[in-house]
Amino acid sequence: MLENKIVEDLILRYNSPVPRYTSYPTALEFGALEDSALAKSYGALDTAKPLSVYIHLPFCANQCLYCGCNVLLSRRIDVVDSYLPLLLDEIRLKTQLLHNGEGGKPLVSQIHFGGGTPNFLHLSHWDLLFEGLHRYFDFTTDAEMSVELDPAVLTEGYLPHLRKLGFNRVSYGVQDVTSKVLEAVNRPQNIDHIKDVVVESRREGFSSVNIDLIYGLPHQTLESYQSNLAFIQELMPDRIALFSYAHVPWLKHHQRRLDASALTTPTEKLRIYLSARERFEKMGYEQIGMDHFGLPGDSLTEAYRNKTLHRNFMGYTTQKTLDMLAFGTSAIGFVSGVYMQNHIKMSGYRNAIQNQNAWFEKGFAMSTEDALRHEIITQLMSNFQIRFKEIEEQYGIHFTEHFAREMTDLEHYVEEGHAEMDSTHFETTETGSFIIRHIASVFDAYRKGSEQKGFSKAI
Repeated sequence: MLENKIVEDLILRYNSPVPRYTSYPTALEFGALEDSALAKSYGALDTAKPLSVYIHLPFCANQCLYCGCNVLLSRRIDVVDSYLPLLLDEIRLKTQLLHNGEGGKPLVSQIHFGGGTPNFLHLSHWDLLFEGLHRYFDFTTDAEMSVELDPAVLTEGYLPHLRKLGFNRVSYGVQDVTSKVLEAVNRPQNIDHIKDVVVESRREGFSSVNIDLIYGLPHQTLESYQSNLAFIQELMPDRIALFSYAHVPWLKHHQRRLDASALTTPTEKLRIYLSARERFEKMGYEQIGMDHFGLPGDSLTEAYRNKTLHRNFMGYTTQKTLDMLAFGTSAIGFVSGVYMQNHIKMSGYRNAIQNQNAWFEKGFAMSTEDALRHEIITQLMSNFQIRFKEIEEQYGIHFTEHFAREMTDLEHYVEEGHAEMDSTHFETTETGSFIIRHIASVFDAYRKGSEQKGFSKAI
């Protein structure tokens, strides 16, 4: 692991608020978006090319106190009965706007269901949902079909049913396996049950099993976190997502219920990450981008090796699909250079669909310059590098002239040993990968200083 002095220096210099760059421009730049943007952006799509689809299923029976997602709390299953018709109506109305000269259905190569807790739905709900999806979309033969599931509430027969519907990838939100931490974040779960679920996933033929862990939660220490690493070593999932907890109680008010004094210190937090990374490496995992790890042979691992990894709102992906249709409350799509977020509250979402107007909570139409910076930031966040010539050929610029000020900033990271640069490319070193959000912010034309409070801290 890195020497203590290097770790402390990173904490001292770079543990300040900075965007996570799941989008660029970031969601804080989103504003009012006219209804006309919907028809214009959808109409500009080339539907001969496969699309990505994201569907948000917002329901949760329990409020996990670390959560940063947009969820609707309910223990009543009938809320799904009223939600699914709205969701299918939204899909029908929006897909009608897509141009397709041959009159066929748009082709989907990637679909992901997030939440919330998608397995809040009963199996009959999934049947109804997929009947509608096949009515409005065609799927490629090798389409990635993935879903996020809460293993703690996964019932018998659920996984076989999802496999029959075509799902081939599954992600389980475990977060931590120690009782003290789980109690502090209000997430009760049976670890032995989770182990059984992972075994069943493999038995049912899911081609990729991912486990999510979080570091930085209350009561986590370098010592206690070894239980999580032992859990991973026992199960050896295909992928691991190791997320840094974002404490943003000014945005997510339920986080105020956490004991802030018990949160992991920045130094301990980085040490947990370094320990996990070292242990994963010994298990045979390779780091993928900022916060993922994969076994050799996994498609994400191979994409990172080849520096062809990409990133969208669903996370890291092997498919460079800039157009992502998104459906459901709060879902954010990216179509023809326009970010569009659906209404977060159910009332606004329902009114938009029933009245077919006031479609958006907010959004953003990118300029050519935005698209250029989006590509660079995506490359940094995905592959920790920028290949100057590729950018020049794609956007018709001279990189060092167009980004003269930014080049000076990049030199700063080179001088500190966090990156290497020559006339053809820029690439981070080991320490640079820990502060990649800061490095990416060099190209953020909208950043308003490192202390902007809308963002979580970088470490």
